[in-house]
Amino acid sequence: MLNKNFTYLPALKTLGNDLNAIFKAVHLSSFKSLILPADLFDWLDMQKNNNSSWSQFDLNNANFKILSVLDIIPEHFAAEVPMQNKTIIRNFINNFDSLLDQLVRLKINSCSLNLNLENAFKIHEKEIAAVELLKKISPYLIRKNISMLLPVRIPSVFSVDFEKYSFFHRNIMNPNMKLSIEIHPHEFRIKQNPLEVLKPFKYKIGMFSFIYEPEAGNYLVDKLLTPWLDALQELSYNGIIVFAPLTAKPEVFSRELTKLTDLIQQS
Repeated sequence: MLNKNFTYLPALKTLGNDLNAIFKAVHLSSFKSLILPADLFDWLDMQKNNNSSWSQFDLNNANFKILSVLDIIPEHFAAEVPMQNKTIIRNFINNFDSLLDQLVRLKINSCSLNLNLENAFKIHEKEIAAVELLKKISPYLIRKNISMLLPVRIPSVFSVDFEKYSFFHRNIMNPNMKLSIEIHPHEFRIKQNPLEVLKPFKYKIGMFSFIYEPEAGNYLVDKLLTPWLDALQELSYNGIIVFAPLTAKPEVFSRELTKLTDLIQQS
């Protein structure tokens, strides 16, 4: 049985061509909140065109809230910015600031920014540059009261010592920035002790996600989730738990919403 002390909600990390169908699936589900990638902004732009099929769903009248926006700036670009020249960094900050304004207008108070820290940790200069960039954008987050999440992939691709994230987070010194732990439960080759894995992140977790590929035959079941949820409770985590199926197909996402609802209701 899943831990009833947590709030569970779905997320899409990739949007397809029919966000309208995605919204309808969530609208018809029992979930009251949703997390989407920054493609949402493109959808809103397209909505202004009355001839667009995307405009069929009225987001303002939806019975759910968009809680956070993932990768507010694409990872492949954001990860390269810290080592660029002052002009590029300034343009990045200006763009970031305008995107925060969009969040404020939409009444969304959270986003994530993926600087690929795991890769940055391999080169000291990149790590320092990432810290400096985050310090520069910190005032914008505080002024607009927006929380920002820095993704941490588990298992790590490059076998990073997770204590480095803890040290990195302390260096930023911004209460509006926390870590977004992204667990890929089907990728562990050996049995893990979730509590030992998560200890370095205690009091630094702003979001906790389970990421999986339903189209590859991967599914979330109680036995797979419970050890991680128990560890989070022991670490006094009181945030949300996110289920993020990697799909852009509305029919797959809708099916996963039904399965996840059943999983939660069985608790």
